[in-house]
Amino acid sequence: MENTNYEEELKNDRRLVCSLIYEINCKKEQLSQMEREYNEMTATLRGLINGLIAKINSKDSNLWGWELQYNVTVSQLNGKNAALRLAFAQVYSKKKKKKKTNGNPKENVPCRDLVELKKTTSDQIAALKEQLEETSEALKDMESRYSCTGLNDVLTSRTTLVVKRMGEIDQKAFEVASSGKFPNEDWQETCAKLCSLWQQNVQDPKWHPFKMINIRGNLQEIVDEDDEKLKELRNEYGDVMYEAVSTALMEMNEYNVSGRYAVI
Repeated sequence: MENTNYEEELKNDRRLVCSLIYEINCKKEQLSQMEREYNEMTATLRGLINGLIAKINSKDSNLWGWELQYNVTVSQLNGKNAALRLAFAQVYSKKKKKKKTNGNPKENVPCRDLVELKKTTSDQIAALKEQLEETSEALKDMESRYSCTGLNDVLTSRTTLVVKRMGEIDQKAFEVASSGKFPNEDWQETCAKLCSLWQQNVQDPKWHPFKMINIRGNLQEIVDEDDEKLKELRNEYGDVMYEAVSTALMEMNEYNVSGRYAVI
């Protein structure tokens, strides 16, 4: 009789071990799948960002070329203007002298030519200024479009991708609960301390607030509501904080089979 009971217990233990091994393998496969998806997403985003940076650098290079061309052209035109003003002054001076002597009206012809040439160069400068303003507006428009797509940091070479890590406590939930519990105090500081404390608790490998339950013949691990720490948290700060910590614990336990630390 004792041997029969022992064999039955041994069979049950073996079934439990097999079930646990199967569950561990499933979690490992889930983790591998998540890692593959994360790597694919990272590669896609990296390609997108590199492409955007290349386009922006190309636009910057074109703008720099336009500005250089503008500066060179304006410098040349300013030199021509200075020469024209000098020539105009000389011609005007000669014209006055000759007018006193013979009053020849033909002297007005070169003077009119110089005035016309000066007007032409002034028009060219105005056209170049207008072109530079258009290119500057185009660059601002491009920066605005990238900003609207959430990639404004790319323009300043400080790209940051924000991804919530599995097993990380939802700070928003703690903020909501703290602002309601401590309305007349510095609840933000208290919230930050509580959030940091419970994140440490979640990542503590010595704390195991889970229990096994049998669902249709399958063993599943869930958060133990009767755990002393969790009961104190729920009683003192309410369901919002409790649910945030429970969710972080389940994520940590489900997606992190190798240790208790938050993963992306």
